[in-house]
Amino acid sequence: MIRGLFQVAISTVVRLGAGIFTFIYAASAWTAADFGSFMFAFSLSAMLVLCCEFGFSQQVLKEVGENPQSISHTFSRFFATKLCLAAVLIAVSFAFGFFILKYRQEQTSQFLLLLLAAIFTSFSDLVLSALRALRMYGDEVRISISTTLIAVLIFFGLIFLGGSPMQLAIAFMVVRFIQMVVFFKVFSTDWISVRGIYENCSIGNLLQTLKTGSAYASDVFVGAALVNLDMILVTRLLGYAEAGVYQAAARLSQGVGIVYSVLASYFLPRLSAEAIKQNPNAGLTAQFGMVTAILGLLLVAGFVGAMFFYDSMPDDSPLDLSAKLLPGFAVLVIPRLLSGFFGVILTAQGKQSSRAMLYALALMVFVASAFFLIEVYGVWGVIFAYGIAYGVLSIGFAIVSRKSFSLACLYLTAAAVLISGFAIALIFRSYS
Repeated sequence: MIRGLFQVAISTVVRLGAGIFTFIYAASAWTAADFGSFMFAFSLSAMLVLCCEFGFSQQVLKEVGENPQSISHTFSRFFATKLCLAAVLIAVSFAFGFFILKYRQEQTSQFLLLLLAAIFTSFSDLVLSALRALRMYGDEVRISISTTLIAVLIFFGLIFLGGSPMQLAIAFMVVRFIQMVVFFKVFSTDWISVRGIYENCSIGNLLQTLKTGSAYASDVFVGAALVNLDMILVTRLLGYAEAGVYQAAARLSQGVGIVYSVLASYFLPRLSAEAIKQNPNAGLTAQFGMVTAILGLLLVAGFVGAMFFYDSMPDDSPLDLSAKLLPGFAVLVIPRLLSGFFGVILTAQGKQSSRAMLYALALMVFVASAFFLIEVYGVWGVIFAYGIAYGVLSIGFAIVSRKSFSLACLYLTAAAVLISGFAIALIFRSYS
């Protein structure tokens, strides 16, 4: 277990670290308004790309994990459907983009370029999910790290030479396209064929794939909206400058979900395989919980270290201005990992619809509370709203999956959520 998990962790940490450090470097080189404008376009593209993601990566992990021999049929089916959805998304986005291009030329151009980059990344992630489901961790590490390091060198070099947000958006689009081509060229030639794609592009097959994946799509879309909608709300309510300050800290918090996807992608195929057995191995769930707890401690320590680093930046830097937000985001790690843990358990048990409904409830709680709290507390209002939303999500997941755990687990979850809320309130009071 340790070797496979370590290989997946290395691959994801390198990809995550490259993205985070690229954005941190950009925040230190650009003004808060420029950085905020770029991140607004980035967040919007990250939400819209979910229209072609449709939860396919999760479905590949679960279905191929249960039946590895189905890789060719499963991958071709999801790839064909994803290709059709991506074509529709590109056509609609560009048609709408050209309509408003004359009003917001630079920002619209950035958005369209970043949307293409996000679509290319989504296809690469589909390949990565298949590799993880087949437990081909060594192959993933080899190609993922090499392409990511080349990409980050390009991004850093561009920013170092004084590159603008528009130029970075172009670089993102070109690099992500090349990465996608490399991933498919190296790995998926045995999984897909032109005939397989053509057969799965029929209206009947497309509708069937969309129907069976609707619960996954709802879950992924709502979950992603929960971690990306904050930037849109802050930008609309407080402006680009405040959004740039907020995003400098929030990028680290969004990394929590990406890091946790390492555990999800590693344990989900195994938990799914165990769930269909007559006598599933309870020890695997215990291992999952233990690794989640260790990861939580490491992430909190990482936020503390980042706070000292941000404090060392120049006074007018978005990084220095956002340093005071990091303790609040550090506390949010607790309810976020709790909700992530129970969410994976529900998916493995085939309760994806329940998971999607609870995510929708958490999103509504977040949006409803964020509008009021941002107006009263500024960017701290987003942290308060997240604390409420993830608290509701964690307790809801624990209740739905209570048959798999003792009653004491539910009480501990509620206690952890309450303690997190009090900690965030105390941190805010110390900075206000």
